[in-house]
Amino acid sequence: MASEEEFAYSAGELDDDEEEEEGVDWEDDIDWEQVNLSLADEDAETVTRKRRRPPIRLTKDQKQREKALHQTHLLILLATRIKWTQLSRSQLLRGLLVSLTATSDVDFVADMKLQPLSYSLELLVRCLMNVFFAREGQDYELAVLFAALCGALQLRYRLTCPLDPLLVERGKAFESSFRQRPNKRRRRAQKGAVFWLWCEVLDEKNQNWIHVDAVRRLVNRPQEVESQRGKAARLSYVVSIQDDGLVVDVTSRYTVQWSKSLELRLADSWLKQVIERLNDDTNMEKALVEEKEKLETLKLAEGMPTSLEGFRKHDMYVLERHLSHFECLHPRSVVGLFKGQSVFLREHVQPLRSAFKWRHLGREVKESERQKPAKWQARGNDTGKDSDGAAEEGKSNGSLALFGLWQTVEFEPPPMVDGRVPKNKYGNIEIWSPAHIPRGAVHLCLPRIDAIAESLGIDFAPAVVGFEVRNGRPMPKMSGVVVATSHEEMLLDAHAERQQQTIEKALAHNQKLVLRRWAKLTKRLLLRQRLEDDYGAVN
Repeated sequence: MASEEEFAYSAGELDDDEEEEEGVDWEDDIDWEQVNLSLADEDAETVTRKRRRPPIRLTKDQKQREKALHQTHLLILLATRIKWTQLSRSQLLRGLLVSLTATSDVDFVADMKLQPLSYSLELLVRCLMNVFFAREGQDYELAVLFAALCGALQLRYRLTCPLDPLLVERGKAFESSFRQRPNKRRRRAQKGAVFWLWCEVLDEKNQNWIHVDAVRRLVNRPQEVESQRGKAARLSYVVSIQDDGLVVDVTSRYTVQWSKSLELRLADSWLKQVIERLNDDTNMEKALVEEKEKLETLKLAEGMPTSLEGFRKHDMYVLERHLSHFECLHPRSVVGLFKGQSVFLREHVQPLRSAFKWRHLGREVKESERQKPAKWQARGNDTGKDSDGAAEEGKSNGSLALFGLWQTVEFEPPPMVDGRVPKNKYGNIEIWSPAHIPRGAVHLCLPRIDAIAESLGIDFAPAVVGFEVRNGRPMPKMSGVVVATSHEEMLLDAHAERQQQTIEKALAHNQKLVLRRWAKLTKRLLLRQRLEDDYGAVN
């Protein structure tokens, strides 16, 4: 039937002979001016729709301020949740909750030994919700009460909560969040904000933590938490606080896409340091080893992205096209294909630096690798040239040779020979870090120490600690001298004596100036008195 309709439609549409016979000119019946106006309006709407408000570009100081706000808010949220966990350890509160469950038909202590723990926890949640059939207050208070009840039943529990600090998205050119004025809709949303809080109970038989949300009656369904919060409330930080004060980051257990959550974790490494500092007073670090392995497995369980943009900031996979000029892949182990492009592991991405930059970090390029750099980079106005053979790093066409960590070894400074400091062809020595100081030498950063060493006839080398741009040209930055350790005490004594002489000379000069000014003032006063005696006082 469909084919007949199409055939009839086509026949009626393409029958030009009938139109010519009837003499109907259909082109004259169309108002082409109106059609052009309609098309112009559609184009204008499309252009208007595509226009977007440009993001607010922040300066470096403003970005640091935004990051500091993010970290501070994160710390405040964590401190509040720790207080709630301390509240769940109240013995009075636990006793009251146990008395409320005494009217239940289920003996929870005995039932948990016979039944699976997840089934017993479902009964416990149902019993608690039947007791509080009508309540006033916040949802998180019910989660704290359930945690206290678990503690009363001799269960190991944790209070788990998502932390949603002030956010500046890393991938969107740092658009300011504190500049937006809150409108009525935003104020109404803030008033109705919900603090998400749930429990984790340890199943000692399987050594697994069971997710229990008494507010929403969810048991052992951690993957539904993010969907319950909605698409706009993606999980960024989820921490569990144990009854003994141990803090664990369990974000990978509850997030659906770890790579998406990682984009929102602006303080990822900073939070790890905070958690390590909080866990210093506990002895549970060894017990967390197995759980950390499980959480890392959950991160790795996420598959490859399905879009090209998904690879750009993915935590595990990377495409070679997304590497920067100073990155390469080593080893080049292909783990998959995406639209004909090879996919590599993010952990195989290695940073590249010039031989000069590696010396700054206390490493030196191997002699066998100098002619085989990992990558050549076109070099423009390079202000960081080496003071000792920078031309060796580039080709004749001005390219810069870049090397990876595997092509370098730890830098070993040249030794002292007969108490003489090794120098380069410019007569100085490069001291980028304490590791660059030769054995048997010392770096003295004192004012005018070079003149004192020269006056005493001590061998020394001016220390180059960096480069600075002066009048558009890179110039070495000098700071102190490097001398043999055997001459250190002599130089320090001579410098102290020279400083004392300088101070005494400055005091004598200052006293001489004071006496000269007093003499000048006295002469002027005597002259004024003589003029008044001879000619009278001037009113």
